[in-house]
Amino acid sequence: MQQAPPEHRGTSNAQKNTRAALTLATLNVRGFRGADDVGLSSKWRGISHTIRYEKIGILAIQESNLTEERLTQLEDAYGTRFRVLASMGPDPSRAQGIAFVLNKERTVVKEVKITEIV
Repeated sequence: MQQAPPEHRGTSNAQKNTRAALTLATLNVRGFRGADDVGLSSKWRGISHTIRYEKIGILAIQESNLTEERLTQLEDAYGTRFRVLASMGPDPSRAQGIAFVLNKERTVVKEVKITEIV
């Protein structure tokens, strides 16, 4: 019996069928109203719950009305579960701003950044 050359040993012609699935969702939160005693909106507790139980990888949020202070509060409260990247408008009291919530259990968030194009 003739042996295969060393460079071909242990390889197969069959191709692997690999797939990656990522669930994307979008939500218009219509602002950051309804803050509780920690300064966080009950909407964000609901967002955290939905991301986790619906297995959402990336959630795009419209009308997020986030400020640097609110981003810090979200990081303190939910930083172990997700990362929030936001584009803030000049007036957070108006219906403006977007955010991307990345589920750390489903996405790699280490080197992700946001770039604003106006």
